[in-house]
Amino acid sequence: MLASPIARTGARSRRYPTGEPTFIYESTDFGNSVSAAGKAYAQAKGLKIVGEESYQKGAADYRSTLTKMKAAGPDLVFMV
Repeated sequence: MLASPIARTGARSRRYPTGEPTFIYESTDFGNSVSAAGKAYAQAKGLKIVGEESYQKGAADYRSTLTKMKAAGPDLVFMV
């Protein structure tokens, strides 16, 4: 999982600055379950989740979702 190196080392390097992820996931059973597992893992490792947003499968435009997530200032994006 993406958060693993941050949680393991606690590093605040240029590669893994603070370990603040955001989750963007498809609003389906699969997207919800994978996102929930990722969020649970991140929280168990002590990471601060700075945002989460679902999107509709087949949506033509994701700009509003991406703008909202960019404003949260995540260090990494977990997208399902």
